[in-house]
Amino acid sequence: MDNLSFFYSLLKCDSEEEIDEILSKENLSKFDTNNWKIFGGDDFANNKALVHGQNSSPEGALIEKLTNSVDALLLKEAKLFGDDPISPSAPQSVTEAVQKYFEVEDGDLGPLLRTTKMTELAENIQLFATGAARGMYPCVTIADKGEGQSSDTIESTFLSLAKTNKTNIPFVQGMFNQGGTATLRFSGKKNINLIATRKHPQISKKENVNDEWCFTIIRKFLAEERNDGNRQSIYYYLAPKNGILRIGNKPLKILTDKKGKNPYTKDLEYGSVIKLYNYSMFKEEYFNQAPRLEIENHYSSMPLPARISDSRSHIKGESPYNNVYGVWIRNKDTFDGGIQKTFIEYSDIGKIYCKFAIYPFGQDERQVKSGIFLTLNGQVHGEFRKSIISNKLNLPYLSKYLRIDIDGSILTDEVRDDLITTARDRLANTPTFKEIEEILIEEFKNNNWLKDKNAEIKSKVINQKTEDTKLEEELIRKFIMKDPYMRSLLKGDKLLLKKMRPDIDLPEFNGKKFPSFFNFKNKKNEHTKHTPINMNSEVQLFTDVENEYFSRARQSGSLLVEPDLLKSFRLQNGVLFLSFFMPDGVSVDEQVEIKITISDVDLESKGLNPFVNRLIIVPDSEKKPSGSKTTKKTGRKDDIGGSQLQEDDIGIPKVNWVDSKTLSSLVENFNEYDAILPKGDEWFGNEDNPILESLMTESRNKGEDKIVKRVFSSGLLYLGITLKREAELFEDLDIDIDDIIRKILRANSGFIVPIANLLSQYIDE
Repeated sequence: MDNLSFFYSLLKCDSEEEIDEILSKENLSKFDTNNWKIFGGDDFANNKALVHGQNSSPEGALIEKLTNSVDALLLKEAKLFGDDPISPSAPQSVTEAVQKYFEVEDGDLGPLLRTTKMTELAENIQLFATGAARGMYPCVTIADKGEGQSSDTIESTFLSLAKTNKTNIPFVQGMFNQGGTATLRFSGKKNINLIATRKHPQISKKENVNDEWCFTIIRKFLAEERNDGNRQSIYYYLAPKNGILRIGNKPLKILTDKKGKNPYTKDLEYGSVIKLYNYSMFKEEYFNQAPRLEIENHYSSMPLPARISDSRSHIKGESPYNNVYGVWIRNKDTFDGGIQKTFIEYSDIGKIYCKFAIYPFGQDERQVKSGIFLTLNGQVHGEFRKSIISNKLNLPYLSKYLRIDIDGSILTDEVRDDLITTARDRLANTPTFKEIEEILIEEFKNNNWLKDKNAEIKSKVINQKTEDTKLEEELIRKFIMKDPYMRSLLKGDKLLLKKMRPDIDLPEFNGKKFPSFFNFKNKKNEHTKHTPINMNSEVQLFTDVENEYFSRARQSGSLLVEPDLLKSFRLQNGVLFLSFFMPDGVSVDEQVEIKITISDVDLESKGLNPFVNRLIIVPDSEKKPSGSKTTKKTGRKDDIGGSQLQEDDIGIPKVNWVDSKTLSSLVENFNEYDAILPKGDEWFGNEDNPILESLMTESRNKGEDKIVKRVFSSGLLYLGITLKREAELFEDLDIDIDDIIRKILRANSGFIVPIANLLSQYIDE
């Protein structure tokens, strides 16, 4: 058949078996070096190592394709605009390029949410699924209206490995030049991808290259299929008679209709199309629903949107498509308390910029994946230990709802190189990785806003029932309190301090675009702060400006600290939180004066002076960490947010019994057989635990059901407490100690009451 018919027959295949049949008819299915060339060139006979060393998840691998599509759009517009992409006059960031070439103010898609412009932009990149309804993985097609490639250039771009095609272009994202090949390993058993591309005709003419459509197939050949002495599987691309197939310069029927239901019905004049056969990412799920969530959590802030649709024949409904933007854009008005930002500066690491938010409790937390992520241009490149949220920050109720993204673009090259791997889905476990984790812990563990949100969720789920604790008190006094560690655990900070915040609505803070004041408490511009010489000094300035004042792309405020001892700052709801390093070599009582200057274009245009505040730090004697022997006074006190801190003398943990539905909203991977569950300082009991229900049913006739429940909860509770003492064993692992304890207690739930019964009989004898 002719090349065009050959291409369409491959494009409309929906399984690798169909591909094999068509290749067989054309006498191209068997390995032959006259028809198949090594992917990446003759020097890459071991290209499997590069391909398989990339993203380890199908979702993350698919993001590579989206990244390349975004880059292709930006490069097309730059060249049509007349910009040399590598020149200093070209945009120096993705954000600048999106603003310049697509007229998106500040490069921020957020304000375009639910607008026709967002829909129009999304038409430039389309993803759609085709294939069978059941029993096999569908195919995924990615098409874009980017600059495209020519048959003269495709082998040095799409079909290359380890070449420096984009590394000197500041406004694109693809930097490892692996062509997004991570998708190959997830594409069926034979790892087949189809590529077709045509360079934009104006750019082709300017660059003096062929402007026809060209296409090829990439696939894996096993050693036994080749019989060439190399025992490795090798990836090859189709090049009959060592040439790239061309199919003219007319538009191709590639895209879906407006509703996203019928594929290959609308024209694509230029750009690129890639089809992934039997892509192992999803099966029955609608591509534009749960799989879209996975994509948006990986590509959390897309520079340009895309359109995603499920074009399989079994998909019902009139709207099988959505736009894809990323979780930060989609949920900007949904996050509980909005999106917060903080800047941290450390001498060894440099500047760290974080944005963080809380997905509302009670809503589907799958919409926003929780955790701590490193991103570059909105794409996740790895994750820090999620267990930090519960174990180190002591925010267990936020573990399923808090997301923190660290902007890797402002990190130094040295720091980035020490963190990021070419796999893009994991970070290197280097000293830098550990140092940044410690910085994050120090920054967020005392964040009052997060503590308050943690307490809000806690107050919503804790059962306020009161129970007789005489039995527990007697057991603790006779046995557990003999262990010095257990005594400190029960009477110390961990189980003593119970922070509760009433579920109330606070007035919304509406900040101004430009501030009218910045000052310390009581409207003063000078403040003296006594601080232990071995600690950072933390102060607050109050203002009336919006949270985005320092971080917005245009007309942002400037913060100057002299001398430069600033460690971190965060502006939130009218309060500027500042943390300062103690100067090296300073002595006790030696005053340190810090000048804090804040200015912006509004002040300058009006000829007004900047806001100047002076902080005097007085170093006090070194503060030593308090030991477990410290005795806390009984009583209560209020924190700055009005939350009450209740302190009990004996500190006996109480099991709060709640139903399984409530627990499933608190605990990831909740199991109906979960029995007693720790959540930070709190302990929960599963009222619907089948083992407990069975034990209580058996003992109800004897009137012992309540005793059984008490023994069940107390026995597992004390076992859980003893496990808490070993938490430090898991310090270097990404393990949520509460999750480990939950599973251990679940495994022991069927034995605790019978063992207690046997023990009581033994004691009676």
